[in-house]
Amino acid sequence: MTTNGTRHGRRLAGALLMGLFALPSSVWAAALQPLKVGANHRFLVQADGTPFFYLADTAWELFHRTDRWQAAEYLEKRASQGFTVIQAVALAEVDGLSTPNMYGDLPLVDNDPTKPAVTPGANPQSPQEYDYWDHVDYIVEQANVRGLYVALLPTWGSWLGVKGDDPKIVNASNAQSYGEFLGRRYRHQGIVWVLGGDRTGDGFEDVWRALAKGIAIGVVGHEDYNAVLMSFHPRGGHSSSTWFHNDPWLSFNMQQTSHGPAATTQGWAKIGADYDRQPVKPVVDGEPLYEDHPIGFRGGSRQNGFSSDAHVRQRAYWHVFAGACGFAYGNHAIWRMYAPAGSTRATAT
Repeated sequence: MTTNGTRHGRRLAGALLMGLFALPSSVWAAALQPLKVGANHRFLVQADGTPFFYLADTAWELFHRTDRWQAAEYLEKRASQGFTVIQAVALAEVDGLSTPNMYGDLPLVDNDPTKPAVTPGANPQSPQEYDYWDHVDYIVEQANVRGLYVALLPTWGSWLGVKGDDPKIVNASNAQSYGEFLGRRYRHQGIVWVLGGDRTGDGFEDVWRALAKGIAIGVVGHEDYNAVLMSFHPRGGHSSSTWFHNDPWLSFNMQQTSHGPAATTQGWAKIGADYDRQPVKPVVDGEPLYEDHPIGFRGGSRQNGFSSDAHVRQRAYWHVFAGACGFAYGNHAIWRMYAPAGSTRATAT
């Protein structure tokens, strides 16, 4: 957390510096077309049929732990590198409901998903106006004008109480309302909706289905899943197909082959298994081994060590050749928008 003076200084500095990055959308890219599943049900395409490759960067904490300048700098970097999607979470994993964002704002009133913490106005120089959701709006817009879609996770799975000691914030009685809020707010943006958040569906299928229903209603006014592109990010070693393959809201399957050694994860086989499922749906690995990550969570010199760029490329080739409609990259520092001790600045690399 920062002092009010620091926050105010950041707002003013950001307003001055954003002239470089916050250019009109016409400078960066034409309005993004909606995405949909292609006619052969194997791949994703734009609304006009142009093929779309899901090349994502994982930035789970982007909304929560960057200011306007940092977010724009990061998005500019990723756009220049050829990414097409940014994966980020609205109710963030790392103390997202109790630690304010870079402007001192929380996403919910009293941790109630039916009460998003919104205020009148959206002036970034006014702390009274610029709320948490205004900041999410800004980042989504800045991604879109650079040609980047946002794979928006409404919540990290922990906020459903999927693990016994986690607080039960999102549940079957409020998930639809929260979904409607998100759907209405971002219905005109370049969004890929991703439910889940590093958890299984076991015992919480009704919550995820209510959230999906709410998003669809928010986007088009009724439960029409043809109007949204939606998937589910599971925990490591699992696929969305385990619980939701036949659900009408699941547009494409998402794996998390996770961070283990290749011989253990065998991502190519998992992609192939979903590729062979009926009815046919696209599949992508939404969380393979991140770069600079302790392999198998055992990074000591006498254990597995840390992953390199070569490991990442290896998995990308394996998964795409196995039939995936894209690939998600992740870096162990970038996903959490890491800043060195004593610094408030995350750095894009």
